Order: sequence, then structure tokens, then C-alpha cells
Amino acid sequence: MNKLSDIKQRLDKTPYLTCIVSLKKRPSNEAYLNDKANRLGIPVEEYKKFYICREVITQLKQGKNIMNLCKDVNAFQKLLLEKSLEDIIILNS
Repeated sequence: MNKLSDIKQRLDKTPYLTCIVSLKKRPSNEAYLNDKANRLGIPVEEYKKFYICREVITQLKQGKNIMNLCKDVNAFQKLLLEKSLEDIIILNS
């Protein structure tokens, strides 16, 4: 394999966290995700499902309305049927 295909394979395997509010993605790694989920006492998939980026958490602490920050209100409201906003914020603080 050449270097380009090696890099592409590594990138394809890289887990990403997608903020449920801003929809911004950031690369992560399995060790970080496992550690974070273990500390919270939840499965990794649940942490990924309810991830909110630091930028949004900061804006919420400054008093901004989450619905004004939300890029996909319908999808976000569906998640709120599963877990309260307060619980989601706790997972991400």
C-alpha cells in the first residue's frame, strides 16, 4: 500500500464526535471515548449520541438559548425525548 492509502485507512477508522447542537465534528480516539464513558458510567455509543462540544457548553453557561444555537432543531428535540437537557449538559461538563 502507498502512503496515501495508509493515511486514508487510518482516517476512515478515526472515531468522530459530532455535537448534537452545532453539528461540528471533531476527531477522537477509542481510548478517550472509553475512558469518558467509563467515568460517566454509560456506554460509549450513548456518550457519542449526546455529545455537545465545549464551544456550545460555554455559550450555554453565558446564558444563550440552546434552540438559537441548534443547527437541526427537529433532531435535537427528538434527543430531548430520550434525555433531559440538564442530563445532557451534565454528561458534557
